Amino acid sequence: MRAVGATGATIYVHDPATGGLRFVRAIGASPLGAAADALGLISETLDAGEGIAGAVFQSGEPLIVNDAASDPRHSTRIDEQMGSVTKNLLTVPVDRLDGTRFGVLQVLNKQTGDFTSEDAATLRALVQVLALAVAVRRACTGEV
Repeated sequence: MRAVGATGATIYVHDPATGGLRFVRAIGASPLGAAADALGLISETLDAGEGIAGAVFQSGEPLIVNDAASDPRHSTRIDEQMGSVTKNLLTVPVDRLDGTRFGVLQVLNKQTGDFTSEDAATLRALVQVLALAVAVRRACTGEV
């Protein structure tokens, strides 16, 4: 988040059982993270293709939206439940080392200005590190 000047982030993981994206974590300036836990949003599921997260999961391409309110793909469902407003966001796919899609990472509400292609490149590099960490964890724990 700090690397791109965002105030918050959300992580969605693909749920093979439903085909949707499961909301697993909100990180950021209070009350974002605490609100998600308190409101029971953890494990909330977006339908496949729902919202910007779903669009990025399906396309595999990063997406910058600097005016979320005017983008018809922006799902306000979680914003409404948390009592927050997403002004702008950058969403990138998270792939395993073997190339299979694992989920998406969104960073929200850049502190100053708009998200840029440089921010997208930075976030893509960070998710590659995340993919490596997941692979190491799986190797150490024997998970498939």
